[in-house]
Amino acid sequence: MAWPPGWQQAGATRAPGAGSHPSVYSTVHVVPLPEPPTVKVTSTPADHSTVVLEVEVDAELCQNQLDARPGPHLLLSVTDTGVGMPEGVLSRLFEPFFTTKGPGRGTGLGLSIIYGIVQQGGGFVLVESDPGHGSTFRIYLPAVSEKPVAPAPIVEPDLPKGSETILLVEDEVLVRSLVSKFLQSQGYRVLSAARGSDAIQLAAEHGSRIDLLLSDVVLPNMNGRQIYERLASTMPKLRVLFMSGYTENIIAPHGVLEGGFHFVQKPFSLKELARKVRDALDGR
Repeated sequence: MAWPPGWQQAGATRAPGAGSHPSVYSTVHVVPLPEPPTVKVTSTPADHSTVVLEVEVDAELCQNQLDARPGPHLLLSVTDTGVGMPEGVLSRLFEPFFTTKGPGRGTGLGLSIIYGIVQQGGGFVLVESDPGHGSTFRIYLPAVSEKPVAPAPIVEPDLPKGSETILLVEDEVLVRSLVSKFLQSQGYRVLSAARGSDAIQLAAEHGSRIDLLLSDVVLPNMNGRQIYERLASTMPKLRVLFMSGYTENIIAPHGVLEGGFHFVQKPFSLKELARKVRDALDGR
């Protein structure tokens, strides 16, 4: 819905009695304007649990939120009616691999990934939650006034091909199938595995040269770097290309962003994958 005529959102302020979390802001001030505004507010018609606003991040909010910067922002506010979270969970909410789920039911990476993406975009996240009263997540992203400029059309060269043998390690079935079929269409021979132990066994059974290990970074029983080190001990000429959909703060501890390893960020286009594979094989 649109703001009523003559009104516009002016900024965020701390709500009196909003709970025990000092960095949570849950109301807005509005001020009259002489002309109709262009600000729009939309929400889900069912339960109004999701709202998008244009807001001005003010100095008061920045004093309580270290990664906040003053200026116009887009605010995405999502509220649920779940069981809520105690302070002990809130304090570790965006910590990589932290989860309240049982073994095998969650990686503890979902919220950490969201936090990393928002930070990379220059934004920040505020969370309000109390046991028995649900949770509210507020994502602030800097507003951009410049209009995007359409790039000039580019004539793309043919995708690079090859005939080498590639060992693909990817635990997502659909991704593994798509990547395998595409690489085969480019002339490569592809051996596919869902986890590290399967990949090592498959390489041993293959018994001949493997030119490239194309592996996800975060895998069930060993990470991509560990798989590469195991295989390289018997295949010293093996080249490697790591891939991951996680942000840098999550994959950095796995040691794949150092040592000159080739890396491709998910989601990637097939064109980008073809180029990265060829670069890794050619040692570029």
